[in-house]
Amino acid sequence: MKVDFTDKVGGAFTTAGGQVGGQGHVVVSLLLFMLNNRMIVAGPLYHNEVSGSIWGESGAAAITGPLDPGVSDEELDGARRLGERIARITKKRKGS
Repeated sequence: MKVDFTDKVGGAFTTAGGQVGGQGHVVVSLLLFMLNNRMIVAGPLYHNEVSGSIWGESGAAAITGPLDPGVSDEELDGARRLGERIARITKKRKGS
């Protein structure tokens, strides 16, 4: 079965067992797949309240191994921001 990913919206989230668990490589690999398949990719956006600057990240990640067995509030925030951005872009593309 062939799937056409053209103009679909996506983003990358990953977990790993440690601080150097390869999350960055996984995010980049997922983004490369999406770009090579003509997708629109988005990452979470952040806003600095003091300076007013806005920046984006390539994806979101969490550590879930023995050093950090749970997902922190900051990691959940990154995942939420990623999901919200993908939903917002998808909604705009649908014309809603």
